[in-house]
Amino acid sequence: MTGVLATFPAALTSTMVIISLSQGTLFAQATGKILLLSSTNIIVYAAMVSIFFPPLGPWLGTLISFAGAFGFILVLGKISIRFC
Repeated sequence: MTGVLATFPAALTSTMVIISLSQGTLFAQATGKILLLSSTNIIVYAAMVSIFFPPLGPWLGTLISFAGAFGFILVLGKISIRFC
């Protein structure tokens, strides 16, 4: 699982640089707030993959992990609307 999580900073940093250069720093700052929170989905997906791949294989393990990560984002969306 550490290999998947090692890409997390690179993905986040490159996204922020691209947004900053194309849309400006104010937009990048506003986007960065929710981007950090929503990026936790990568960790949820990676954790679920490590649990479900060994017993279920890559096809069903991916499907269940994606469904779990999608459910996490739905819950996160409802929670973040209350606090933003």
